Amino acid sequence: MYRDLVYDDILRKVNEEVTRYEQRLAQEPNDAEAAYKLALIFKDGLGVHKDPERAYNLVLQSYDTDQNPLAANVLGTMYYNGMYVEQNKEQGLQLLQYAHQMGNAAATFNIGIHILVNAEKGSEQEEEGIALVKKAAESGNHFAQFAYAGFFDNGRLGEDYARAFEWYQQAANNGSSGAATNLGFMYRNGVVNSEHADEKAFAYFRQSAYMHNSHGMYNLGSMYDNGIGVEEDQAAAFFWFTKAASKGSANAMFALHRYYNDGIYTDYDPELAMELLEQGAAGGVTAAQRELGNILSDEESEYLDYEKAFYWFEQAAEENDVIAINNLGWMYENGFGVEQDYATALNYFYRAGEEGYAVAQCNVGRYYIEQRGGMPRDIEHAKHWLQLSADQGYERAVQLLEELRNKPSSGDGGFWKKLFS
Repeated sequence: MYRDLVYDDILRKVNEEVTRYEQRLAQEPNDAEAAYKLALIFKDGLGVHKDPERAYNLVLQSYDTDQNPLAANVLGTMYYNGMYVEQNKEQGLQLLQYAHQMGNAAATFNIGIHILVNAEKGSEQEEEGIALVKKAAESGNHFAQFAYAGFFDNGRLGEDYARAFEWYQQAANNGSSGAATNLGFMYRNGVVNSEHADEKAFAYFRQSAYMHNSHGMYNLGSMYDNGIGVEEDQAAAFFWFTKAASKGSANAMFALHRYYNDGIYTDYDPELAMELLEQGAAGGVTAAQRELGNILSDEESEYLDYEKAFYWFEQAAEENDVIAINNLGWMYENGFGVEQDYATALNYFYRAGEEGYAVAQCNVGRYYIEQRGGMPRDIEHAKHWLQLSADQGYERAVQLLEELRNKPSSGDGGFWKKLFS
């Protein structure tokens, strides 16, 4: 069984911290620092199971003890966002303003974000909000550094990946797991030109994973799974996908589906595999939605349900998944889970074909021949679409082109009826 010894050591130290802070509170119930530190651990689930109620009570205890601005900021965000407590934005803002006035950089950042949420683009309010976020970032708050980097990453302050990279680095160095993840993406996707980019991406994903970030965990598993930046290690991949899934990562749930479905580094469990696939699809993973649709539309599947399959293909098609789009055409053509409609089927085939999907291109060519969906019989256009598909190696298109070779562009319809019956 694969174990990550560094990660295990981190968990051990977290548990030791929990024990130490609990002992301090047992000896001195008014220890505001111990209550605050313990609250953060249970609030974020850092190496322990999240305990929202306990986190709220501990941070409230810390604030009530000595009006600790650190605790005031956390308590303020809880009330403002309705986290673990009934939402009360006014009370939340009062606590945040107090912490901000006491020089707490995290509260300064939170006030800045509050202003930005309600500010129109280009307004004085927006400038004020950005200035507060920048001030907090320059004070070393990693949440603010991460957000400020995002302003350059998403174009709010102009698209400047170099500056985004610099701020992400500062944030990651100060403990931002999200920044470490984004640095991994920047190296992995070629946003940053660098030698050994995959190895650097791996290192940042690992850093994020060690900070209990589900995105970092999933991407670290993916690097192990595909042997990118590191030697392929399916046991390690399974380990990190499992960790990420336990923290709610839909992508990791979809990845784990394959391991349980095939019995890779774990027991063969098709029921659990299906459950994980459904969770991944419900979590918005396009590939999971398409795969679930495939299973539900398979005539030999015990889960056969055309209406549900149609639903999941629609979800994936909304994200422009060409296979799902083509499959919707197939369902309309055959009347599976929906009323048969050749014209609508053609629209889906054409949409996916224009995106370059070979199967759909073949289907468009086939419709020119069969005169379906209101299409005229046009052999030249049929050959064009079939050739696009054949050029990608799709065997059905190659076969149809061979059948069409030296055949007339018009004539006896009985030939075509025989060919496609």
